[in-house]
Amino acid sequence: MIDLRKLEQGKLKLDLHTQNVVSFCKDLVPDYESLCQQKNIIFHFLPAKTIIRLNFDAEKLEIILTNLVSNAFKYTPEGGKVVLVIDETSENVMFSVEDNGIGIEKEFQDMVFERFFQVDSSQSIAMGDGIGLSFVKYLVELHGGEVHLESEFGKGSKFMFSIPLKDENKEEKVEEVEVLPDVEKEKSLLLNAQPMSPTATHTLLLIDDEPEILELMERSLIEDFRILKANNGMDGLTVVRKELPDLIVCDVMMPKMDGMAFLEALKEDKELAHIPIIMLTAKIAEEDQIVAFDSGADAYLTKPVSLKFLRNRIDYLLARTESVVMANALAKSEKNYTKEEQRFLLKCKETIDEHLMNPNLGVVFMAEKLGMSHSSFYRKIKSVTGMSGMDFINEYKVFKAVQLFNGGETNVSSVCVKCGFNDIKSFRDAFKKKMNISPKQYVMQLSLLEDTSHKG
Repeated sequence: MIDLRKLEQGKLKLDLHTQNVVSFCKDLVPDYESLCQQKNIIFHFLPAKTIIRLNFDAEKLEIILTNLVSNAFKYTPEGGKVVLVIDETSENVMFSVEDNGIGIEKEFQDMVFERFFQVDSSQSIAMGDGIGLSFVKYLVELHGGEVHLESEFGKGSKFMFSIPLKDENKEEKVEEVEVLPDVEKEKSLLLNAQPMSPTATHTLLLIDDEPEILELMERSLIEDFRILKANNGMDGLTVVRKELPDLIVCDVMMPKMDGMAFLEALKEDKELAHIPIIMLTAKIAEEDQIVAFDSGADAYLTKPVSLKFLRNRIDYLLARTESVVMANALAKSEKNYTKEEQRFLLKCKETIDEHLMNPNLGVVFMAEKLGMSHSSFYRKIKSVTGMSGMDFINEYKVFKAVQLFNGGETNVSSVCVKCGFNDIKSFRDAFKKKMNISPKQYVMQLSLLEDTSHKG
């Protein structure tokens, strides 16, 4: 995805490479088929040739096609059809995305590519951020091409765009193999094509009224997280109260209940107020960001957002939350423990702090320092924390490592020694088990966030 601020400033640049655009599009087809299967829509991919050489920016062409296919999906009823066609003329490569959905009324057809254009939800244009089709137009024109719409209300729409062939593409002679147009795809993917990882330790709730944005975020996060989704703030609150996710990513402009109303409702509920939330929006004004932060947002990202940066923020906020939870669990003021349990945990904390770099620090060592038998210490720490003695010690060591990194330490090897790990591998394994990322990745994320905050 692309930073909208660069679009605003006219600073978006193309990363152009020449490749077979048919093969490129073919790689996207499984995702489009999976999306369409959610409504039993049949997706056709009809290239006129098997090889069409084109000089294009792969990331931006994927955004163009995904926006158009997702819009077609959104406004096509169950059992309908969406068709992606690619053809080549002497001057251009021609793309079209056609559906037999509800279509667009004539009075709106000249305005659909305007930024933030919206009509009410009973019409054919979404009540979303309103940047999708304007962004498509911008990216097509950035390639030197044009985009057009043909639509008949009640019968469907056809979005067409072209990208001009460069001289090198025209001169390059490639054997052209005709393909048969009848390429209806079999429904080989299940309704939920993204399996939940059995090792996922955190649950994320994604809230957005744009199906394609939910799809993109889910695809990028599903390997490492359990994903929940909602299409508006009202449904989002229902999911939050039922599932208690570890973190929420929420759009601002949505029907029924918008993101700001959702944020306020979340933070007013004492049972839910602790859940970190990242707000996504096309609004880039400083006042909008201030309002969001004043309402309790933990991060505010402008659309279209970099999926890599979104993941960065998610990992950082989860790591920060877990550090606070761990600190509370080990602090003497923790209200969930009896006074006797608080004293026991405090003694454990003091013992580990005092002997953190001692290579003998382990369950037997801890038991001796606390004046307990090995078995008594094991039973006690298990009953209070739910962890084994060694897991508790390692988790506290990781907590100390996080404190050091947050305090400015950047040398992983140095922190490894200071936190009493015998070798880098043991440190890395323990850190990743707790934080879901390696120590090096955590340091890099902190550095990126610091750079970002300074620029802001």
